[in-house]
Amino acid sequence: MSNPQHPKRPFGVTAIVILQLITISFVIIYILVLLIATGLLDIPLPEGVKAPSLPAGSDPYGQLISLTVILIYTVTVAVGLWRLKRWAWFLLMIQLGFDMVMGLWSYFYGDPAYLRMLTDVIYVLYLNMHEVQQAFGHEPTRRETTWTT
Repeated sequence: MSNPQHPKRPFGVTAIVILQLITISFVIIYILVLLIATGLLDIPLPEGVKAPSLPAGSDPYGQLISLTVILIYTVTVAVGLWRLKRWAWFLLMIQLGFDMVMGLWSYFYGDPAYLRMLTDVIYVLYLNMHEVQQAFGHEPTRRETTWTT
């Protein structure tokens, strides 16, 4: 039995948070690699390990800024999802909508990402399930609950 002030977190939401945490770890690793490659982070590397080098003409500082924004966004959404905040659900849906548009764009330009497109659809369908909506505090309106012909 769940308390209305503390609803039970659906398993799928926990799985999404775990996937967000995996994304966060990859972003942090990439930021560290960029910091080492630019020389902004001077740490001693083990013997035989060379510091990563950047491709010619790349803008590591722009990448660092972008990755920092992505990191802040992803951490914010993960915490919000874990706490079952409606705004986190909304932000994730916006992200998924953007990702679906990008998936269609890549499909029409000959570089389809079928797995990404499939997972985006699964995410959206799952996040719109009645139980998940209730966990995030969405009360269906009368129009949503009655079916008339």
